[in-house]
Amino acid sequence: ESAAQFEELLSLNRRDNQGVRFFIPLLHLLDENTEGAALHFERYARDYSHDFAEPSFLFGWALCLTLQGDETTARLKYREAILGNIYIAPMLLESAETTRALWHPNERAEPNYAAEFIDSYALLWDREAGALRILRECWEELQSWIAEIVELRERMADFQDQRFEPDYKKLWQQLVAEDERLAARALKG
Repeated sequence: ESAAQFEELLSLNRRDNQGVRFFIPLLHLLDENTEGAALHFERYARDYSHDFAEPSFLFGWALCLTLQGDETTARLKYREAILGNIYIAPMLLESAETTRALWHPNERAEPNYAAEFIDSYALLWDREAGALRILRECWEELQSWIAEIVELRERMADFQDQRFEPDYKKLWQQLVAEDERLAARALKG
């Protein structure tokens, strides 16, 4: 019912300033409606191709692709999702968490966002051992990249307090650019 209401909202407001487009497929997945979720992901890819996809949405997309038997594309979505929020995968896998004393590029990359995601959607992965297997493999493949990203973001968190540095703005922009380059290279593998 919620997914249908959100779809109606989206049809009335295609710009979707409320972000309901990110909840619709996850609600379908909670309802065990893989086909409804898949249709929404297809529409999203067509209608919002230049959009910033939230990590929770990408994790759901990877799960949906797994349920459809498309492991190759699911792996790509998992990589993108993991790089969008490095806390969600270890929480889903119940493994050691990444340190939290980091700079985060946006609020969707923060640990609190991950915790809210786990509270709402972790049960989807509890139902699907195959999806957890693929997620675990992707997480393990990204470990060297994650270590580099964590090390850089720890430095960035420390550097944020160095505003007395005469070249602070220039140095900060270099660090942000390095973070973006690392994430882009990690995504490509």
